[in-house]
Amino acid sequence: MSPDAALTERVHRRVLDERPGAGELRRRIAELTRAEAPLLDDAGVADLVDAVAARTVGLGALDAVLADPAVTEVMVNGPGPVWVERHGTLRRLDLWLGRAEVELLVERIVGPLGLRIDRTAPLVDARLADGSRVNAVVPPLALDGPCLTIRRFGARAIALDEVAPPGVAALLTWAVQARCNVVVSGGTGAGKTTFAERAGRVHPAGRAGRHHRGRRRAPAAARARRPPRGPPGQR
Repeated sequence: MSPDAALTERVHRRVLDERPGAGELRRRIAELTRAEAPLLDDAGVADLVDAVAARTVGLGALDAVLADPAVTEVMVNGPGPVWVERHGTLRRLDLWLGRAEVELLVERIVGPLGLRIDRTAPLVDARLADGSRVNAVVPPLALDGPCLTIRRFGARAIALDEVAPPGVAALLTWAVQARCNVVVSGGTGAGKTTFAERAGRVHPAGRAGRHHRGRRRAPAAARARRPPRGPPGQR
């Protein structure tokens, strides 16, 4: 059972005012909880300690959501329910975040990165420590309140032949190794980034040449080399 929201908020505010150290955080939360709700049983105290600790460090209520390896995207569309993508399907969780909680999450993400998000700069793109992409939007650009999207990547490397038939995989391998321009398109969550990263691994240098902004010229020696005339079997 989820802890009482009002009680969680009161304890959380007192923790923020006192700012206990990391070593005594959970003990102090338990003490404050018993002071606020002396009739709460041990299980209730433990649940509230977990809830307040999650809101105080890390990504708060989203920590438990992000701990699920099947979740590939987390969407917070303003105050209200949290949505996730699992196995390509959108699902609404029994988790609701208020406006203050969403604002705190956004600040907790962009603050350590030295980024700024406010009314004069209401849009931020960032990355978490694990490489997940984060997009945050706040008013006045977000009309219904602050929004947050976290896009994660699979931990398992996908081989090129898992997403393309042998002939197509051979053609793409030749195109990448020949330094041809390859356009990867598709809808949200279709696997564009995963595919491009995997295709880039067949490059002799072992990396993908993805550029979303601007252009980068290849070294003169590389420009001087001419690619093969065609894919395998058609030269």
